[in-house]
Amino acid sequence: MHQTIPSRATIILSISLLMTGCANDGNMARWGKCALIGGGTGGLLGAIESSAAAGWGALGGAVLGGALCALKEDDTDGDGIADKMDECPDTPEGIKVNDRGCPMDSDDDGVPDYLDKCSATPTGASVNSEGCPDNDLDGVPDNIDQCPYTPLGAVVDAYGCPVDSDRDGVPDGIDQCSETPEDVDVDDRGCPVNTGLGGIYFNFDKDTLDIKAREVLDKVIIEARLNPSINLRVTGYTDNTGPESYNALLANRRALAAANYIKAQGIDADRVEVTVGGIDRQDDDTKEGRSHSRRVDIFAI
Repeated sequence: MHQTIPSRATIILSISLLMTGCANDGNMARWGKCALIGGGTGGLLGAIESSAAAGWGALGGAVLGGALCALKEDDTDGDGIADKMDECPDTPEGIKVNDRGCPMDSDDDGVPDYLDKCSATPTGASVNSEGCPDNDLDGVPDNIDQCPYTPLGAVVDAYGCPVDSDRDGVPDGIDQCSETPEDVDVDDRGCPVNTGLGGIYFNFDKDTLDIKAREVLDKVIIEARLNPSINLRVTGYTDNTGPESYNALLANRRALAAANYIKAQGIDADRVEVTVGGIDRQDDDTKEGRSHSRRVDIFAI
């Protein structure tokens, strides 16, 4: 009889501890719960043997159950790394972590494996937010980037090339005349190159030709007569004062005023093209700059 009690007591305590461990989630605030479960389980199992065994089972289960909780440390994100050692305590559930508790990053590119779409990136390569090589850091992976050396900060399209709204070859980021008509030669600022045929200027909110404007247009007409192979593009602009929709109409009226004058002097209508340059924003911060923006440019094409 004396030989069976220890073995049964051992079984009782083992089952108590097992129940305690299953109830414990690693939170030290649960110590009392662990002790109650351990004590209750030990007492019930001990009662099968005798009343004395029930008491010892309850006591042993409570003590050892509480101790088991004390030995376990908090692990908030459940990644197997105790909070006090966990450098990434909010790792999503089920994500494989390293010994510091942070998501695995096989290629060491700074993007964890579970977010990395290019998990074998060469060491030291610049990558985008998806972990794929991106030499110019424009957000477009190198394998599809048609402009892999875009200046930092430039707005790019889906192919990694700088956006060029007016297609003049000068990216929007540095284009000071971002609404240049197509096929117009531009300088490195993205503004139309002066072809030598001249430009005329208008008073605020006006589209009438003054004497000076007519003199410039007369010279353009002479040039067109001397060079019948060239055509003329007449482009109207405004400053940045007023609604953009109104300014577009005003720019068109100014261009038409100049074009109609040219055609009235005998230049064939088929040789005169009217376009709208819209608002010229290159120097609209000053009164002088705005006066320069209220104009029509004539290009030889």
